[in-house]
Amino acid sequence: MKKILLLLLTLSAIQNVYAQKMYMSKSSSVKLFSEALLEDISTYNKSSNIIIDFEKQEIAVKIPMNKFVFSNKLMETHFKESYAESTLYPYATFKGFFNKKIDLTKYANISISATGTMNIHGVSKMEIIEGRLLIDPNNRTMILDANFRVKLEDFNMKVPKVLSYKIAENVEVTTHFELSPFLRNISGLNHLTQNTQY
Repeated sequence: MKKILLLLLTLSAIQNVYAQKMYMSKSSSVKLFSEALLEDISTYNKSSNIIIDFEKQEIAVKIPMNKFVFSNKLMETHFKESYAESTLYPYATFKGFFNKKIDLTKYANISISATGTMNIHGVSKMEIIEGRLLIDPNNRTMILDANFRVKLEDFNMKVPKVLSYKIAENVEVTTHFELSPFLRNISGLNHLTQNTQY
């Protein structure tokens, strides 16, 4: 009985140590901005999720396309129904690997990059995303920021010619994630991107 109890405690300790290297978003902000001739397009989404496995250097992001909020409700409808087609393609995702090992034991504010597959509007494309990571080991929290551009044409997001003068070809994406340790289980990274319809 003592051996079984010791084994269970050992396995629990191993899982806890591993889990300390997995982080998930406790809050998020994804903003899209595009310059346009008549009216700039600006929208935000606070319902996105991210999980990072620092042991394997993996990162997975899942953005619900129908959660973007616009000040112009007509523009919001056009975005969700005509451009993003959020009913057919409910999520934009990114799953990849960091390009260098990250030390979680020291306070740091560092530049990072990840190479992986971005999927938007049913189209997958290899991308390198660069950003900054702020690590606070004392409070076991971190902040991940990134800013990059997405070319609509690369993901078959075609704008009707009648409306093309309103929308630029590139959309600027700004992300902000505040993360904390993910302790529920160690299979969350795959769960984040599985069962997603493209």
